[in-house]
Amino acid sequence: MLKSIIALAAVFALPLTVGAETVKSTKSSVSIARVVQIVPLSKNTDMQISAVVEDLGGSTDVSPTQNIFLTMYAKGEMYDVEATFLISDALSFTSARATSPTTFEVVATQYEGAGLFDRTYKIDASKAIADMKAVNCAGDFDCDAAEKFESTVEVTFEE
Repeated sequence: MLKSIIALAAVFALPLTVGAETVKSTKSSVSIARVVQIVPLSKNTDMQISAVVEDLGGSTDVSPTQNIFLTMYAKGEMYDVEATFLISDALSFTSARATSPTTFEVVATQYEGAGLFDRTYKIDASKAIADMKAVNCAGDFDCDAAEKFESTVEVTFEE
């Protein structure tokens, strides 16, 4: 009986997975003036990966005031490859960290009917990283594969 109670308590202590989605890269631009935080997530000199927080301006209610992006940039000698993924809007950004070279975690404060809560976004960028590394322009300065690059990341979120 005691083992059953302990097992049940352990299940309720685990975070509740709320959902998952595939997020496509976007070519949307962010005003540099609205960027309030950049958190570098990789130390790899071949590819820079960051969490970027954009301020959306004030709000008279509990609407989101920030957008959180995952950005990737591979600097090349003759061409560059970049991707931007909108992870979520939020009331406020809390933190971001790498959990492995291809997975990342972002925590943000959200509001829903029951009130304020922290939501953790787990981002698997392994496909996007592999796709970026696979871009091959064979020495061309004008590279359609780099200019038109698109990929996806997998995002799960829990609270």
